[in-house]
Amino acid sequence: QYKDVLERLTKLLNNDVASEMIAKFDIEENDLLFLGIGDKQETQKIMGRIRCDYQAFLIDNGKARKSAENKFVWIVDFSMFEKNPETGKMESVHHPFTAPHPDDMEDFVNAKAENLIKILSQAYDLVLNGQEVGGGCMRIHDRDMQHFVLEQILKIPHEHLVHLFSGGL
Repeated sequence: QYKDVLERLTKLLNNDVASEMIAKFDIEENDLLFLGIGDKQETQKIMGRIRCDYQAFLIDNGKARKSAENKFVWIVDFSMFEKNPETGKMESVHHPFTAPHPDDMEDFVNAKAENLIKILSQAYDLVLNGQEVGGGCMRIHDRDMQHFVLEQILKIPHEHLVHLFSGGL
């Protein structure tokens, strides 16, 4: 069985990659495997839609049951910034007042523009059975850091917020 799966995957991938995938994901004959290749954000969105649509298909066709059990998960480690594919400008993933993750503070302070998307934020979502039910973040409490994010990274006009910076955040 392993040989058949390896032969099929080797048509798409080289032998080493195919062997590693089979071992890592315990792939066997008749398993369904979705591979996504492309821009990370777009690929993640598409694969997420495929996952949800396939689950709905299985439920609709009596091949799976909707769980009556409530399953919660905390989603953390969001990137702080992302590049808008249409404008090429940096945008906040959560919002412009979200603080960088403490583990990434040094990288944040020294980051070059092309590395900003690697900086994680202190944002989180609470998900129940695949649906977001809540979320939040730790906010930036440092005036200079907030000014830097708005002006230097996001290039957002913020003159109307000057009164907030003068009193501290």
